[in-house]
Amino acid sequence: DLDGRRHVVAVPNAAADVQPGLTAREGEVLQLLTGGLSNKEIAFALGVSVGTVGTLLHRCSTKLGSSSRVDLISRARGLSPHPIPSRCISWDGWRPA
Repeated sequence: DLDGRRHVVAVPNAAADVQPGLTAREGEVLQLLTGGLSNKEIAFALGVSVGTVGTLLHRCSTKLGSSSRVDLISRARGLSPHPIPSRCISWDGWRPA
């Protein structure tokens, strides 16, 4: 449970939508990241540990040549055919319902 918050997550064929060279799981993590989810929320949504999310984000950063979380989000948005509006991002993981 994430502090009683309800989450709906749908990530269809994420890697193909983001960047060739990324694994399907890396694409899923990037899509959720650009949707404004925290590492903890991404881990919950995908059923993996927070450490695994960190590892996947590090791999994405390396593959996309980004130097920070903000840069990674920016690069992922630039690669996606369906960019998510900036207002969806919040730095503490909270988003309006």
